[in-house]
Amino acid sequence: MTPPNSARLLVAALLVGVCVPPVLTHQEQPQSDVSVKQFGANKVIGHLGHPLGTVVRITGRCINGDGTHRRADLGKTLLEVRTVNEKELEHPFVVPFLRAAKDVPTPADGDSFDYYAHEWGAFDGIVSIPKDLAIDQPMVANDGCHYQPQITIHKSIIAQASKQSSRTKP
Repeated sequence: MTPPNSARLLVAALLVGVCVPPVLTHQEQPQSDVSVKQFGANKVIGHLGHPLGTVVRITGRCINGDGTHRRADLGKTLLEVRTVNEKELEHPFVVPFLRAAKDVPTPADGDSFDYYAHEWGAFDGIVSIPKDLAIDQPMVANDGCHYQPQITIHKSIIAQASKQSSRTKP
């Protein structure tokens, strides 16, 4: 006795569904491990959308770290980068203002900025220690070992424009 056509179609659909892998979108792609050795052979694209170490023009506004209500930001001056090379970022990138040329003043909360800078960073953080090592695990909230982005500011366009305009005034 042969099963009805609808039953055969159902079995065929189930087999196709089991045998054909699902199509993954860009965000659902499986993660693959990356060797540190690959960093030297390839350009690593940073949060600014350019290879690390590439000088780009960034604009945005300054944020007082105390206002973020994150303990890690307390006492810090943060830069909310909104554009890179005059192209608006999909999501603002927030990074501490730490390394800048001598003639670049520290911006105040709410100040706009226009800088030439490059992104760099390091992998760091608190890691989980295997229990069999009998080492005390620090009890702190953390993100584990991760990339900590930084930027170095080479020049302030706004500061340069202010200096030039003050020189031309009588």
